[in-house]
Amino acid sequence: MALLRQIARHEEKKHLKQFYASTLSPPFMREYLAKCDAVYERNGTGTYLRPPSTLTDHKIWLNLTICGILLAIAIALFAILRKKMFNQGVDRPLSAAYKTVNPTRNHWKTVIYGERTFESIAEEATNWHWYTGLRNGLSESDYELLTRGGPAALAYVRFQRVLLWYAVVICLIALIIILPVNLAGDLFLDILGRTSLVNLPPSSSSLWIHVLFSLALIPIGLLAMYDYGSESQRNPSRNTYSNTLMFGGLPADRANKQILREYFREAHPDADVANIELTYDVGYLVYLDKKLKETNDALEYCASLPDHSRRVIVEAGACSCCGCCLCCSDKTDGIDYYTTRRMQLAKELHGELERWKKVNPVFFVTFANEHQAKQVKRDYSSRCCDCHQRPKTRHSRELKTSSWTAYAAPHPASVYWENLSSDGCGWYARAIAVNLILIGLIVALAFFIVMLASKALPAVNNLIEKSPKGLCEILPALILWLILETGPWLVSRSVKVIGYWSRSNEIVAEIRYVFAALVLAVLLMPSFGLLILSNDHHLKPEATAPRLECTYLPDNGAVYIHFLIFFAFLSTAFSLFRPRVVLSFLWRIWKARSDAEAAMAGKVDTYFPYGEEYPQYLAVFAVTVAYSFLSPLITVFGVGALLLKYMLDQYMLCHIYKRSPAPTAAHSVAVIQFFGILLLQLLLISAVFILRNGLDACAVVLLAAFVLYSIFCVCMSVLGGWKHHSFLEFDDIDGNDATDHSLNEAALKNDFVQPILRHHQYYRTLLQRTARDT
Repeated sequence: MALLRQIARHEEKKHLKQFYASTLSPPFMREYLAKCDAVYERNGTGTYLRPPSTLTDHKIWLNLTICGILLAIAIALFAILRKKMFNQGVDRPLSAAYKTVNPTRNHWKTVIYGERTFESIAEEATNWHWYTGLRNGLSESDYELLTRGGPAALAYVRFQRVLLWYAVVICLIALIIILPVNLAGDLFLDILGRTSLVNLPPSSSSLWIHVLFSLALIPIGLLAMYDYGSESQRNPSRNTYSNTLMFGGLPADRANKQILREYFREAHPDADVANIELTYDVGYLVYLDKKLKETNDALEYCASLPDHSRRVIVEAGACSCCGCCLCCSDKTDGIDYYTTRRMQLAKELHGELERWKKVNPVFFVTFANEHQAKQVKRDYSSRCCDCHQRPKTRHSRELKTSSWTAYAAPHPASVYWENLSSDGCGWYARAIAVNLILIGLIVALAFFIVMLASKALPAVNNLIEKSPKGLCEILPALILWLILETGPWLVSRSVKVIGYWSRSNEIVAEIRYVFAALVLAVLLMPSFGLLILSNDHHLKPEATAPRLECTYLPDNGAVYIHFLIFFAFLSTAFSLFRPRVVLSFLWRIWKARSDAEAAMAGKVDTYFPYGEEYPQYLAVFAVTVAYSFLSPLITVFGVGALLLKYMLDQYMLCHIYKRSPAPTAAHSVAVIQFFGILLLQLLLISAVFILRNGLDACAVVLLAAFVLYSIFCVCMSVLGGWKHHSFLEFDDIDGNDATDHSLNEAALKNDFVQPILRHHQYYRTLLQRTARDT
């Protein structure tokens, strides 16, 4: 069978040579065979030469037109619905009875357009036009951003503005300088191929222009971040460092305030301890308290209905977990049901509070001043080399102080008290498991995209042959766009599973995880996979050796142009209606068992998701910068996508989302990721040079620059060089949320006592029992 297969392949090659010698002898076809466009592709029957008729615009203009029309329809629908909803409130104000009897219909306005007072909405509705949102997105001042969105919103929009201007500068360089140089080559006939770097021969001296401008990107980025740091101002009403430290690693069987006071008095005689607060495992208590509040709200809703309105009926049967299953549920009066339910939850909560509480390994210590807190924090650094430098006392062994780690205490409002029980091996095991699952998912998605774009598998080829031709051109880009839209939500849910101790740390972790996932899944793995597999497409007609000078993406970069078009238009269209908030609202409505719970489901007003929006904007910026000199036309679509995203976020922060805090460390991490993107640009263009011509002079210079710039950025980050050179004013890496109250006032008011215990007034009894049993 193997011999017959070899004979069949030999006859096929002989037939192909005779066919092309007889029918493709005109000068154009001889020129076509010499170009990199002459790609030999495989299907189920054999190998065939891609005909010259496939040299089109890759459906870019068609995709641009369709997506632009969809965005226009979405904006018109958004404006019409907004005017209709708000004019209803202006011309015919809704009565209280209508609002309570029709909770679902009344809450759609809040779900889509945010939580705003009725008076301000009515005032805006009278002056609303279809272009008002566009005008607001372009003309919002920094003062309006600061007053409506808060300091975090102002810092986020300023960061977007810096990246947008940086992308505009790169776009001008790419179009004015790089594009004419690329057009001087003669390796491609395709439109995108002629504009790419690969159109130049590997030995061309014009490639040094690409090298020089690639080396100049990081100095330009340093200037841009210097300007960003100079404009950023600290909030003078807020302390950047707290007198309170949060310690982790306390053994539960040795948790005693008196012993801790004696230890700090002996270990740090110069530090005055003002207060020590232990924490307890209150995860189940928080769950019960949440259910009790929901029940109280539902009961208040039932009691607030007018006498002439219909009574609230609760579907409280065996399948009452979802409101759609009515056949096996019992109908109960709302007031009777929620009154009974409230008594049950209150009794269960009281019993749980009376039981013994497990002490968490986390506790808070408040010192007299900031200087003392800094000194103590330095002795309990997380670095392993500092463990032997920690002071020793007679309580060190029983308290296991060698395993302690000190952190700047977050604001009490941002602490996840129910997560403080997770520490040590369990927390790290959960984090490792989540990371492994995410990495496996990213690798699987990237592998599918590479196989789909390169047509390297027969099964993929059969699928492509059966699908519409236009869909085949945009399907890889559509999958990339879906990853960019759904990936941040999936990763943020995974971060919540890990269980960070504070909202500040969770947002910073989300930015890091989401950025790493998006860059790997959208840029790095598809790019390198397609570059490596592209050698199988560019085969010489008389041999099977690859044409290394033709190494580039199979579609000459069209996949990323389609991807940027999808993000610019479709993402903007969907984000106007806040699809995640709408889905959350629909899910809660589906689970509601009565009109009272449906009314509570409308309270879906959320914070602006900085942990998802920062990495998404940076991922689009990364694609634009990475291919700016490889395919200069990509920069035009990248700048358009960044501009639309900038306008959308500015409008959302000022008019839709409520005032959203964010830790200062979030902006610091975003700046570091900005420089990481510039390093990725050097790495990607170095890979193209190496794959085309080996380690030539251009590749060596680019790799040397990549190594030197990487060392420089790492040293600046580790040693804190960004702070001393005003590149970044947000230097509180342990970051606290921007609030109107200082942390020292919170500590003096005992706000580091867990709210669930302070709220139910069992804290004093619990302390006495803890001291007696310990």
